[in-house]
Amino acid sequence: MENGPSGREWGSLTREVHEIRHDLRNLKMVVDAQLELIRDVEAGHRHLNTRIYTTVTVAVGFMSALGFLVQMMTRG
Repeated sequence: MENGPSGREWGSLTREVHEIRHDLRNLKMVVDAQLELIRDVEAGHRHLNTRIYTTVTVAVGFMSALGFLVQMMTRG
């Protein structure tokens, strides 16, 4: 009577564990690559938001100055 897997079964199980480890390493590499892409997109988004806010701020400042000048000229 045998108390455990045979040599062939051990070999099969060992091979399967190695394949699972290999698949796990591959998946980890894919996830790491996706995280890097997400970080790049987030950085680009922050940069775009900064440019938009800066443009709006400059435009509002310019409009305020222009409004002030128009008001000063019309009161004359």
